[in-house]
Amino acid sequence: MKRVFIKHLFEVFVEDDNFCRIFFPEFLSYDVIHKSLQISNQAFGLKYYNLKQLLLDFGVIKIHPIIEFKSYLINNSYKNLIDKIIVPEVKQKRISVEDFWNSMEQKQIFGVEAEKFVLEFESIRLNRKKKIDWIAQYVVNEGYDIASYNYEHDEIPNRFIEVKSYEGNIPYFFWSRNEFMIAQLKKEEYWLYLINRKEMNNPMYTPVMIQNPYEKLLRQDSSWNKQIEKYKIQLLVK
Repeated sequence: MKRVFIKHLFEVFVEDDNFCRIFFPEFLSYDVIHKSLQISNQAFGLKYYNLKQLLLDFGVIKIHPIIEFKSYLINNSYKNLIDKIIVPEVKQKRISVEDFWNSMEQKQIFGVEAEKFVLEFESIRLNRKKKIDWIAQYVVNEGYDIASYNYEHDEIPNRFIEVKSYEGNIPYFFWSRNEFMIAQLKKEEYWLYLINRKEMNNPMYTPVMIQNPYEKLLRQDSSWNKQIEKYKIQLLVK
């Protein structure tokens, strides 16, 4: 009965723009230790305190055991409902307010297809013994797209994969400042998977996989050409 009620609640609430803003990526992150999405308390504020309390009472979210009252873990039992009801609506509403979306739409499609390819690739690599988490489906600023494992007996995710797709014979990618900083922080646990879009349907295709790209691409391997695409220009205050 609780699950039926929550399903109906979600179906009603997604019609409200404010509800969808609660589950916007800026308020979501991924807890590696608890292998769960977490949502910041800031998503609710005082305005949606009663909704937060309802979600707590019904077990949709629970107080984070470490950072109490600053963040809440989302119950994985409701993940399928969130995936089917909330995530598509949030994506649609997010897209609708982005003026530049028309020019970015195809890039987004390419990115999603490449991430789905890597999800399946990782599942096969780990003999389908592990559940691979598609972080980018919920969070856009985590610095990586997929949380996976090096080996099937590993207990917690230890392979954080940023997926980049390209077309042509020569791999290339664009690296955001946030991705670069997360790669520097995670070191050997951070991987780049470069996916050739023309080869994704080839069952024998293996993507370019680069572990610790911060060290290997920027400090060790000189076979990659690095170019600065943007400068941040800021006035110096005297």
